[in-house]
Amino acid sequence: MATIKVPNMTARSSAALNASNDYFYLTTSTTDERLNAGLLRDYAMAGIKAGTGITVGSVDPSDNSVTISITPGVGTGDVIGPSSAVDNSVARFNTTTGKLIQDTGSNFVISDAGAVTAGTWEGTDIAAGYLADTAVTPGSYTLASITVDQQGRITAASTGSSGSGSVTSVAVSGSDGIDVDSGSPITTSGTIALGLSSVPNASLANSSVSYGGVSVALGASDATPAFNLSDATAYTGDSSLVTTGTISSGTWEGTTVAVNKGGTGQTSYTNGQLLIGNTTGNTLGKATLTAGSNVTITNAASAITIAATDTNTTYTAGPGIDLSGTKFSAELTSNGGLEFSGAGDSGTLQVATGISQYDVAQFDTGVVDDDFLRINGTAVEGRSASEVKSDIGLGNVENTALSTWAGTTNIATLGTVTVGTWEGTVVDGAYVDIEGTEIKSTGETGAQKFLREDGDNTCSWQAIPSGVSAGFTIAMAIAL
Repeated sequence: MATIKVPNMTARSSAALNASNDYFYLTTSTTDERLNAGLLRDYAMAGIKAGTGITVGSVDPSDNSVTISITPGVGTGDVIGPSSAVDNSVARFNTTTGKLIQDTGSNFVISDAGAVTAGTWEGTDIAAGYLADTAVTPGSYTLASITVDQQGRITAASTGSSGSGSVTSVAVSGSDGIDVDSGSPITTSGTIALGLSSVPNASLANSSVSYGGVSVALGASDATPAFNLSDATAYTGDSSLVTTGTISSGTWEGTTVAVNKGGTGQTSYTNGQLLIGNTTGNTLGKATLTAGSNVTITNAASAITIAATDTNTTYTAGPGIDLSGTKFSAELTSNGGLEFSGAGDSGTLQVATGISQYDVAQFDTGVVDDDFLRINGTAVEGRSASEVKSDIGLGNVENTALSTWAGTTNIATLGTVTVGTWEGTVVDGAYVDIEGTEIKSTGETGAQKFLREDGDNTCSWQAIPSGVSAGFTIAMAIAL
């Protein structure tokens, strides 16, 4: 059997098929072939044959359609009727072609026994010869006693006996279709003429007729065609029937449908059998799958199980992979930031999250560029500069460089100022400690000097006059 090559396929509607450029793939026992849509169409159309009164046109290449025409009334005994009809309804011609019939519906129905069960007589008077006889013996009756039924027929008559009294006038009236044509009332010997006109349906034994499954009340009409096989539930078919519509229900119990008629040509199957195309005879054969190396086939009712057993593959674990038999698993580096979600085969590899050593920090939503990071539980959140100042208690500190700060009168406490020049107002003596060696003469050169108040609210270092001892100098400085 040929190797089946399955191309990539895209679903296409039948209306979009191109007869020359679209293909169907055909696999035979020895080859893989393809048929373009036009050849497949022509092959299918070759099986459609025209019958009596049926014409099959050629394929229209513009839309790949085929026109099938039916000529009404062609052939001896062929008729065309409606799609449904009232049972036992009388069929009548439709138009003047003599080829079409229609159903009278429930207006005119004749039973299987030949009785008119529906319809209204509106023609000329019915002659006496066409009225059914009754049990009354024809003859002359004197002082007769008669019985008349609803149809106006005399059903009983007998000669009466004479009585006393006299009849001066007799009036006869008609009902239920019995008309008094003349002679009523009579006051002397005379004749009363009776006739039939419109007999109400209710006065008849049957008020409707049925034909072909369509029931029509007498006198009424029904446009339903009088003959249609879809309504003929007892119709068993006919060998001359060559055309059908779409059969949507029923059970096929005829001979096996051949392949060239759309069937399989098969009547029975065993578990696992598949239909395989056969070029010889253009048939379909039955075959089962054959197991190959390391492959087993199990056939069951409407199922085929294909299993494979691997006995030839060598497994090798690469970096970061553990191998036990034929089972691979991930090999984790100690403190590598990865872990399994659970024990056993159900666990999946995931990042170790949290704030412990070797964990991978997980950022909360809302972290943006230039944020400061702060640990929040087991996650990392982003904090803006203003939020950080508030977090560390500097919410009221202004963002000002000390190099450009002009100072403020609000400073009440300082540490030790080690560098700088005091250029403010004169420091009050109460705030200056001059005991010990706190007064420095850094930058002064020469011999011993004393600090002198110069009388202009300033002091200066002065050299000790010659001939003055050091002790005097100290005393004088203290005196000053």
